[in-house]
Amino acid sequence: MPKLTSISSFLLVSLLFISIFTTPALAYRGDPLLVELPDVPAPPGSSWNWVSRQMSYNGLPMSIKMFEVLGQYRDVEQFYSNLWKTTGHGKTDARDFGVYRIMGYELRGIYVSVQFRQEDNWVRGKIVVSESPNKRRPNFKTKLPKPPSSTVASVVESLDRGKRAETVTIESNKSVAFNKQYYENQLRSREWSLVYASGDGKNGSVQHYQKGSEQLQITIKKLTGIDNNRSEILIHWIK
Repeated sequence: MPKLTSISSFLLVSLLFISIFTTPALAYRGDPLLVELPDVPAPPGSSWNWVSRQMSYNGLPMSIKMFEVLGQYRDVEQFYSNLWKTTGHGKTDARDFGVYRIMGYELRGIYVSVQFRQEDNWVRGKIVVSESPNKRRPNFKTKLPKPPSSTVASVVESLDRGKRAETVTIESNKSVAFNKQYYENQLRSREWSLVYASGDGKNGSVQHYQKGSEQLQITIKKLTGIDNNRSEILIHWIK
């Protein structure tokens, strides 16, 4: 089954910087996967690939492109400084965040974050393009069932060659065993077929379901802490 779970790690630095750089969100505006975002170029001489061309994070339209180029990070910084100057009089910022150099640019409702670091003779980074967060209210809605005493932490959606996928992270105050049984009952009643299961059901569980061409992967893991019943649920749904 294709996976989107790695996208969360790509978003972490991006979203922290966006939250600092922009103003609070205002209103919800339509299907985020149908928003056309500009394709911001990678530095000259780069090899690059899409993590996702059409995606959203909690309702915010977004694209992520990875790149690597032989050279120095100062050259990458200069390239984007020059690019911003020729694009228009947008709002810019640049700062260090851990080992990353992060450059932000906002113009006409679009926000661009370029994050890169020096690794020996290479510069490796990513380009995150999104609507400006002040255009939308965060949206955590999902049609997937949610166990009692749980909260949706994030919803990542993507559109690839006309196929939609959704990855939902849920924080639960119930045990792995409780949540495992909950999804078995809920999905059986919705005519999903269990095709594979693993894990001891106490510390962790992985379940694969199918209904027609749709697929679900549900991963539940126990969280350590004061409350031993706490768990995290990660659901990947290919629609």
